Amino acid sequence: MKISYCKKQIIILMVLLFSIFSVNIYAQEQQEEITEPEVVTEEEIPAEPAEEPVMEEQITSEEAQPAVEVEETAIESEIPTETTEVAPSETNEEVPVEQVSETTMESPEGETATASGMIYSDGKTTYATSGTKFSLDSHDQLSALKLVEYKVGDNSFQRYEAPIFIEQEGKHRILFRGIDNVGNQEPESVYLVVIDNTAPEISVVTDPVLVVDSSGRAFGPSNVNIDLKVIDNYSGVKKMEYSLDGGAYQEYAGPINLSEVGYHQLKYRAIDNLGNQSTEKSISLEIDANAPKVSIQSERRLIQLGEQQFTSRDNIFKINVMDEESGIQQILVKVDGEADFRPYTNPIRFELEGNHTIEAKAIDRVGNQTETRRLDFIVDDNPPKTSIKPVSE
Repeated sequence: MKISYCKKQIIILMVLLFSIFSVNIYAQEQQEEITEPEVVTEEEIPAEPAEEPVMEEQITSEEAQPAVEVEETAIESEIPTETTEVAPSETNEEVPVEQVSETTMESPEGETATASGMIYSDGKTTYATSGTKFSLDSHDQLSALKLVEYKVGDNSFQRYEAPIFIEQEGKHRILFRGIDNVGNQEPESVYLVVIDNTAPEISVVTDPVLVVDSSGRAFGPSNVNIDLKVIDNYSGVKKMEYSLDGGAYQEYAGPINLSEVGYHQLKYRAIDNLGNQSTEKSISLEIDANAPKVSIQSERRLIQLGEQQFTSRDNIFKINVMDEESGIQQILVKVDGEADFRPYTNPIRFELEGNHTIEAKAIDRVGNQTETRRLDFIVDDNPPKTSIKPVSE
């Protein structure tokens, strides 16, 4: 009984195991049917459009190349750049880029003070003093800036490390460019500048021309006009200034008129558009509005009889003139009603008996003229005739 019960249990266990095995086999066959791929011929596969690769060539120079800006210390100028396509490189070697053009930089019109010097532009040309420094500012949006190069005139390019300054006067050409870390090189930009360290040359012109005596004193007549003249070879004249007789400096606007008699001193100077100032100069002069003093002098005393004056034939007449300022320019004389005055050179004598006239005047060196002085007299060359006769009582 006991054995037969055991057999029965073994048979049931075997049937159970077989059932489980059969179920697993069936499930595996179903899974293989589901996952078996469908065989499709190459002709039946539709061609999918190839995805266009993004090329580095689509990067413009504005994104790929560094941009360099030039500054006159405290002045920023935007540098326009031209778009240039950059060919991709399969290696890490730097590939030189063909330069498309040069960009010329211009400063804003007018005068600008910087920390290092002065900048002035007349709209066509930029001027600066040698103390002005120029800085370069560069930036790159992608691979970052590697270096900035520049050169002045015909010199070789050099790495930019500190602000640029130029000592020599005259016209100069600064070229500069930036290079990024993959070798993209910015087209060269050009900055044109004229260095001006020389002050204007200023001088005076008087109308009329002044008279200078042997001691160096200068004289002019009343209403002398003084005109300031100036020359500047580069940035141009900003203004001229003058000071009269110790007064404050004022801007020159036109000829200066002097009419007050006496001593005057005029100081003057000029300033160009970069602030270069000329050395102060001065002119001293005296306004002479006084005519000379003239007289006719007889060597012998004239005899006054009534309204007439008499002298002898051997008398000599001289013209005396005195001027304490600019001096005598000319003495003129006219004798016995001559048509015109003539220069006085020698004392005057009269050989003929009778009525005579001497007229004289003088002109000083600035043109002041005396009134005409006149002397009328009679030359008496005949001695008296004396007779004797008896006197009757």
